[in-house]
Amino acid sequence: MLVDESHEYGMALTYNVNWEENEQGQVLSEASTFMPQIFYRHHFFLTDESSRFPTIFYLGPSVGYVKTQTPSYSNNLSFSLGFSGGLQIFLARDIALDLVLFDANRIVKNNRTLLNQSLGVRFYF
Repeated sequence: MLVDESHEYGMALTYNVNWEENEQGQVLSEASTFMPQIFYRHHFFLTDESSRFPTIFYLGPSVGYVKTQTPSYSNNLSFSLGFSGGLQIFLARDIALDLVLFDANRIVKNNRTLLNQSLGVRFYF
């Protein structure tokens, strides 16, 4: 990942598993998604870098491949185009809380769209 004050370029490897359960704990549906991607993000500073918790908002496109598996649907690695936006709240110089507000990826082969939201911790080396 390459980062300066307003630009970020990198690669990501994402694997998601989602379950839907009923009140008795029985799994009603399960979906898994595997996504290797290359991305670009443009940073917009919401607070100054000298503040206690510097915060940035980011937007940017991504390109990659998606493999999706559900009980009723499956596809091989398919080309995808995406766009994401979120917030990063820096807890220390090289550690940020990463809140992905939206991550939309369009699978070109079958015109399906995957929408994700997530919360994570990002480490900068």
